[in-house]
Amino acid sequence: MSKYKSTSEEIKEERKLKRTTTARKSIQNVPSEPPAKWEGKIYKLIDGTNFDSYLAALGVGPVLRKIGNSVRPVIALRKNGKYYSLIIASDFTTTIQRFELCKPFDEFTLDGRLMRTTMSLFNNVLIQHQLGDIPSTIVREFHEDKMIAKYMVKDVEAVRVFQAADEEMCRLIWEANVAKRYR
Repeated sequence: MSKYKSTSEEIKEERKLKRTTTARKSIQNVPSEPPAKWEGKIYKLIDGTNFDSYLAALGVGPVLRKIGNSVRPVIALRKNGKYYSLIIASDFTTTIQRFELCKPFDEFTLDGRLMRTTMSLFNNVLIQHQLGDIPSTIVREFHEDKMIAKYMVKDVEAVRVFQAADEEMCRLIWEANVAKRYR
Protein backbone atom coordinates (compact mmCIF):
# COMPACT_ATOMS: atom_id res chain seq x y z
CA MET A 1 0.00 0.00 0.00
CA SER A 2 2.80 2.41 0.80
CA LYS A 3 4.21 1.84 -2.71
CA TYR A 4 0.97 3.15 -4.25
CA LYS A 5 0.84 6.03 -1.84
CA SER A 6 4.31 7.25 -2.77
CA THR A 7 3.58 6.83 -6.49
CA SER A 8 0.36 8.77 -6.02
CA GLU A 9 2.23 11.51 -4.20
CA GLU A 10 4.85 11.59 -6.95
CA ILE A 11 2.12 12.01 -9.57
CA LYS A 12 0.57 14.85 -7.56
CA GLU A 13 3.96 16.57 -7.24
CA GLU A 14 4.60 16.15 -10.96
CA ARG A 15 1.20 17.65 -11.82
CA LYS A 16 1.80 20.54 -9.43
CA LEU A 17 5.18 21.20 -11.05
CA LYS A 18 3.59 21.20 -14.52
CA ARG A 19 0.90 23.67 -13.40
CA THR A 20 3.52 25.98 -11.91
CA THR A 21 5.67 25.80 -15.05
CA THR A 22 2.63 26.46 -17.25
CA ALA A 23 1.62 29.41 -15.06
CA ARG A 24 5.14 30.87 -15.33
CA LYS A 25 5.09 30.52 -19.10
CA SER A 26 1.68 32.26 -19.24
CA ILE A 27 2.92 35.15 -17.15
CA GLN A 28 5.96 35.55 -19.40
CA ASN A 29 3.70 35.69 -22.47
CA VAL A 30 1.46 38.46 -21.11
CA PRO A 31 2.06 41.55 -23.25
CA SER A 32 3.51 44.44 -21.32
CA GLU A 33 2.87 48.10 -22.04
CA PRO A 34 5.44 49.49 -24.47
CA PRO A 35 8.01 51.95 -23.18
CA ALA A 36 6.78 55.51 -22.81
CA LYS A 37 7.78 57.40 -25.94
CA TRP A 38 6.98 60.75 -24.32
CA GLU A 39 9.34 60.46 -21.37
CA GLY A 40 11.96 63.18 -21.27
CA LYS A 41 10.66 64.89 -24.41
CA ILE A 42 9.17 68.24 -25.21
CA TYR A 43 7.06 68.63 -28.34
CA LYS A 44 6.73 71.89 -30.28
CA LEU A 45 3.83 72.75 -32.59
CA ILE A 46 4.79 72.61 -36.27
CA ASP A 47 1.50 72.19 -38.17
CA GLY A 48 -2.25 71.95 -37.78
CA THR A 49 -5.62 71.96 -39.50
CA ASN A 50 -9.08 73.18 -38.54
CA PHE A 51 -8.08 74.54 -35.11
CA ASP A 52 -10.02 77.78 -35.62
CA SER A 53 -13.21 75.79 -36.33
CA TYR A 54 -12.61 73.70 -33.21
CA LEU A 55 -12.26 76.83 -31.06
CA ALA A 56 -15.38 78.36 -32.65
CA ALA A 57 -17.37 75.17 -31.91
CA LEU A 58 -16.29 75.50 -28.26
CA GLY A 59 -17.75 79.02 -28.23
CA VAL A 60 -14.39 80.83 -28.08
CA GLY A 61 -14.70 84.43 -29.30
CA PRO A 62 -12.82 85.80 -32.33
CA VAL A 63 -10.12 87.64 -30.34
CA LEU A 64 -9.14 84.60 -28.27
CA ARG A 65 -9.33 82.40 -31.39
CA LYS A 66 -6.87 84.69 -33.16
CA ILE A 67 -4.50 84.48 -30.20
CA GLY A 68 -4.99 80.68 -29.97
CA ASN A 69 -4.17 80.24 -33.64
CA SER A 70 -1.06 82.42 -33.47
CA VAL A 71 0.48 80.77 -30.41
CA ARG A 72 3.08 78.04 -30.99
CA PRO A 73 2.95 76.01 -27.76
CA VAL A 74 5.25 73.28 -26.55
CA ILE A 75 3.90 70.28 -24.67
CA ALA A 76 5.51 67.89 -22.20
CA LEU A 77 4.07 65.00 -20.21
CA ARG A 78 5.82 64.12 -16.97
CA LYS A 79 5.27 61.42 -14.35
CA ASN A 80 6.05 61.66 -10.65
CA GLY A 81 4.89 58.58 -8.75
CA LYS A 82 1.18 58.06 -9.41
CA TYR A 83 0.73 61.66 -10.59
CA TYR A 84 1.18 63.01 -14.10
CA SER A 85 1.62 66.59 -15.26
CA LEU A 86 0.64 67.82 -18.70
CA ILE A 87 2.58 71.01 -19.30
CA ILE A 88 1.57 73.35 -22.12
CA ALA A 89 3.85 76.38 -22.44
CA SER A 90 3.93 79.33 -24.81
CA ASP A 91 4.89 82.99 -24.83
CA PHE A 92 1.23 83.76 -24.05
CA THR A 93 0.76 81.50 -21.00
CA THR A 94 1.82 78.28 -19.33
CA THR A 95 -0.57 75.73 -17.85
CA ILE A 96 0.26 72.68 -15.79
CA GLN A 97 -2.46 70.09 -15.29
CA ARG A 98 -1.56 67.70 -12.48
CA PHE A 99 -3.68 64.56 -12.38
CA GLU A 100 -4.03 60.87 -11.59
CA LEU A 101 -5.06 58.63 -14.44
CA CYS A 102 -8.80 57.89 -14.66
CA LYS A 103 -9.65 60.22 -11.74
CA PRO A 104 -11.81 63.26 -12.59
CA PHE A 105 -10.50 66.73 -11.68
CA ASP A 106 -11.62 70.33 -12.21
CA GLU A 107 -9.91 72.13 -15.08
CA PHE A 108 -10.15 75.78 -16.08
CA THR A 109 -9.49 76.03 -19.81
CA LEU A 110 -7.51 78.92 -21.27
CA ASP A 111 -10.76 80.57 -22.38
CA GLY A 112 -12.16 80.39 -18.83
CA ARG A 113 -14.52 77.41 -19.01
CA LEU A 114 -14.78 75.11 -15.98
CA MET A 115 -14.58 71.47 -17.09
CA ARG A 116 -14.67 68.15 -15.25
CA THR A 117 -11.73 66.38 -16.89
CA THR A 118 -10.53 62.78 -16.87
CA MET A 119 -7.23 61.63 -18.36
CA SER A 120 -6.35 58.09 -19.41
CA LEU A 121 -3.12 56.77 -20.87
CA PHE A 122 -2.55 53.54 -22.79
CA ASN A 123 0.12 52.59 -25.31
CA ASN A 124 1.51 56.14 -25.54
CA VAL A 125 -1.95 57.65 -26.20
CA LEU A 126 -3.21 60.24 -23.70
CA ILE A 127 -6.97 60.78 -23.85
CA GLN A 128 -8.43 63.88 -22.22
CA HIS A 129 -12.22 63.91 -21.76
CA GLN A 130 -13.60 67.32 -20.81
CA LEU A 131 -17.17 67.45 -19.51
CA GLY A 132 -18.98 70.74 -19.13
CA ASP A 133 -21.40 72.96 -21.07
CA ILE A 134 -19.74 71.86 -24.32
CA PRO A 135 -17.97 68.50 -23.85
CA SER A 136 -14.83 67.82 -25.86
CA THR A 137 -12.07 65.24 -26.21
CA ILE A 138 -8.38 65.63 -26.95
CA VAL A 139 -6.38 62.57 -28.02
CA ARG A 140 -2.60 62.90 -27.98
CA GLU A 141 -0.62 60.15 -29.71
CA PHE A 142 3.05 60.16 -28.72
CA HIS A 143 5.63 58.83 -31.19
CA GLU A 144 9.43 58.79 -31.12
CA ASP A 145 9.80 62.01 -33.10
CA LYS A 146 6.35 63.63 -32.97
CA MET A 147 3.06 63.95 -31.13
CA ILE A 148 -0.25 64.15 -32.99
CA ALA A 149 -3.12 65.81 -31.14
CA LYS A 150 -6.72 65.41 -32.27
CA TYR A 151 -9.22 67.88 -30.84
CA MET A 152 -12.89 66.88 -31.08
CA VAL A 153 -16.04 68.76 -30.18
CA LYS A 154 -19.54 68.21 -31.57
CA ASP A 155 -18.95 67.26 -35.22
CA VAL A 156 -15.71 69.24 -35.57
CA GLU A 157 -12.23 67.70 -35.51
CA ALA A 158 -8.92 69.55 -35.57
CA VAL A 159 -5.45 68.04 -35.81
CA ARG A 160 -2.19 69.55 -34.63
CA VAL A 161 1.23 68.02 -35.18
CA PHE A 162 4.05 68.57 -32.70
CA GLN A 163 7.68 67.65 -33.37
CA ALA A 164 9.98 66.37 -30.63
CA ALA A 165 12.39 69.21 -29.92
CA ASP A 166 16.13 68.63 -29.76
CA GLU A 167 17.84 68.61 -26.37
CA GLU A 168 19.15 72.19 -26.53
CA MET A 169 15.76 73.54 -27.55
CA CYS A 170 14.12 71.49 -24.77
CA ARG A 171 16.45 73.02 -22.21
CA LEU A 172 15.83 76.57 -23.44
CA ILE A 173 12.06 76.12 -23.58
CA TRP A 174 11.98 74.49 -20.18
CA GLU A 175 14.07 77.21 -18.54
CA ALA A 176 12.16 80.05 -20.18
CA ASN A 177 8.61 78.86 -19.59
CA VAL A 178 8.25 76.02 -17.16
CA ALA A 179 11.04 75.21 -14.72
CA LYS A 180 10.11 77.80 -12.08
CA ARG A 181 6.43 76.79 -12.03
CA TYR A 182 6.93 73.03 -12.24
CA ARG A 183 9.15 72.61 -9.17
